[in-house]
Amino acid sequence: MHLPRSVWSRVLLGVAAFFVLFTVVGFLVLPPVVKSQLEKRLSAELGRRVTVGKVRVNPYGLSLTLENFAMQEADGTTLFLGWRRLHVNFDAWSSLRGEWVLGEILLDDFTARGRINPDRSLNVSDVLAKLSSTKDSDQPPRPVRVARLQVTNSRVDLEDRSKTLPFATTIGPLTFALTQFRTVSEEAAPARFDAVTEAGEKLAWSGTLLAGPLRSAGEFSLENIVLPKYAPYYADRIQAEVVAGAVTVRGRYEIEIANGLKVLKLHEGAVQLRGLILREKGTEQAAVELPALEVTGIQADALKPQAAIAAIVATGGHLRVRRETDGLLNLLSLLQPPTAPGPPAGGPPGPPAPGPAPAPMPDVTVGEFVLQDFQIEIADLSAPRPVELALSALQLSLKNVTLAEGAALPLQLAFEWAPRGTVRLAGAVGLNPAKAD
Repeated sequence: MHLPRSVWSRVLLGVAAFFVLFTVVGFLVLPPVVKSQLEKRLSAELGRRVTVGKVRVNPYGLSLTLENFAMQEADGTTLFLGWRRLHVNFDAWSSLRGEWVLGEILLDDFTARGRINPDRSLNVSDVLAKLSSTKDSDQPPRPVRVARLQVTNSRVDLEDRSKTLPFATTIGPLTFALTQFRTVSEEAAPARFDAVTEAGEKLAWSGTLLAGPLRSAGEFSLENIVLPKYAPYYADRIQAEVVAGAVTVRGRYEIEIANGLKVLKLHEGAVQLRGLILREKGTEQAAVELPALEVTGIQADALKPQAAIAAIVATGGHLRVRRETDGLLNLLSLLQPPTAPGPPAGGPPGPPAPGPAPAPMPDVTVGEFVLQDFQIEIADLSAPRPVELALSALQLSLKNVTLAEGAALPLQLAFEWAPRGTVRLAGAVGLNPAKAD
């Protein structure tokens, strides 16, 4: 069938007009409308002031870009969450196959502030309450696939005001990458996370994620965790002051959560402690100095529970042990909580309330426990005449450490006893029951 030239002209003109209109609406009309609706609806739904700097829409690429997005705290003046640029690309063709497909999500310069208030509430509690009150549809959501998610040059500020000593830290700059993630899938998606803190601590993780059931496996490392920085979480639980010390933790893990915890395992774990200095509160002299501690070959299953450690090696330690007049050792007191106040006046206290049954002891074995080049200063104030001893060049090796009944642990011990003298011991000891040969 041959159409007149005038008909073809009108068809071509209509197609051209459609594309012009499509382009104008997509590039020029939609951005201000989307910007206005986002600010209006999000502010109303979340109860927080939301602003958007600029919206870019590409109708041909089916992409949306939000620039200079900001959500304020409840006070309306402090930034709670925001980013410089968020780019989302929708894959319409692939979405015809039964799942929504986002080809690319790029988030740059993301910032968030998390805070625990003195009453232990969160600065985001009101937002979570509004989101949880939203009624879910009875229909299961359509599966979603994200081909590529990348977060760059971002940071998270955390603050805890619920402790006696306030705590604050900044995690960032941080990066996160995730590829081929599906909300419904049997295949785990590879991902990676890297970050540093304001104290120079390094956080790294790489592994796989599976959404349903939630399952993950991979490797992690926490490097140079500065112990004094976290004093707000342990200062009121011990009577020691941690002056210095940094911890590094590494390992591989497996975790699965499906209607409860199913798997939680650690493989090839390692802990390194460097430059630990502990002193008794109110004193200037260190009670414990430990330049290096290595814990290697950690294998653990939290659900059994059981763990095996290849070796624990402590090097160059200096201990100052003091036995008080009441017979208590200062080193044991350091790790105990401060003395609780006595019962109120007005009569003898009633019987203590029954507590929960104690949890069974985990099955832990250690291939070898080693102390190298230790110094120990001992002061005994409980004797009729105070005694002071000094041990140096202490070497200890205890193998096959276990609490299993009847186990014999090979022992090697040697040290120098000031002013001059050497002690060497070789034999076997048992912990359950206690014995020594």
